[in-house]
Amino acid sequence: MNKKKFILLFLAICILVTNLLLFSGCKYIKPQFEEGFFTYNMYDKNSVSIFGLTESGKQQETIVVPKTLGGYPVKSLGENKGPGFVYGYWESENLKKVYITHEIEMMKGVFSHCGNLNKVIFIGYYEFNEININISDLRQNGRYFARNLYESRKNAIYDGTYIEDAYYRPADVTYYLNYETPEPIYWADDYDNELISFEPPTPTREGYTFGGWYKEAECINQWNFETDKVAPKQYDDYVCTYQIIQLFAKWI
Repeated sequence: MNKKKFILLFLAICILVTNLLLFSGCKYIKPQFEEGFFTYNMYDKNSVSIFGLTESGKQQETIVVPKTLGGYPVKSLGENKGPGFVYGYWESENLKKVYITHEIEMMKGVFSHCGNLNKVIFIGYYEFNEININISDLRQNGRYFARNLYESRKNAIYDGTYIEDAYYRPADVTYYLNYETPEPIYWADDYDNELISFEPPTPTREGYTFGGWYKEAECINQWNFETDKVAPKQYDDYVCTYQIIQLFAKWI
């Protein structure tokens, strides 16, 4: 085989391999399943990735990332399968707030097509060995944690980058289960001189009925979601001070 034929054969093989990769990539990114507000695909044999929002999901202002879809645990929001193979951007002009209730991988830029999203709130107790929080498209003050998570990440090193307090703030509303449990914090949220517009999913406790959210652990004064406001935040030389709201579950 002369040199010219060898080069042509090599180029033909390269083109064939490229087309196969592109074809498999296009096949891969097409969501295979829908459930509720989400489109998703299998991440591996035992878990799934959320690849986007359904038409119904795109209409929502608030979304809670589920722990399971189709009977499988949700492992990631989008996937990065190597250079040039990144999938799973969410698209919505209505979405304003996202709650994440478990450790999850997040593709960088997953929310880059959500122009009005301004808060992503992380909730719960985790073994925080690693969590992917690459949300470069979200404005600086948009990442909030339940206070215990904030304290665990404060001044931490992540991917070789110093995490400043300004980038990761504690949420100013915290809901407690109000009984002895390894995970007393049930939910977290953040508001500024506002009514609490999103009530968390109703908690459950074996042998008890949930009786509402109260302003103290003794459950004397119930929080009124229609009239009680979270106090306004105060800003002085870019330092934010605020009143911490603690709400406690009543059990009957």
